[in-house]
Amino acid sequence: MEKLKLEALYKNGNREGITKSYYQNGKIQLEAYFKNGVLDGPVKKYDETGKLIDQINFKNGQEIK
Repeated sequence: MEKLKLEALYKNGNREGITKSYYQNGKIQLEAYFKNGVLDGPVKKYDETGKLIDQINFKNGQEIK
C-alpha cells in the first residue's frame, strides 16, 4: 500500500493552512503554514524518527529572525 507523502489544503488555487510532508516510513518530515499561498508561521523540520530538528518562522513569506 502506498503511503501518504504530502498533505496540503488549497483555497482559490493557493496553499492555505497547514502543509505536511512525510518520510517513506510514515513519519512527518516537514510541517509548514501558508496564508494566501505564502509561508506564514512556523516551518518545522523533523528527522526520520519524528524528532524536531529545525524550525524557521515566517510572516507574509519573509523569514523572521
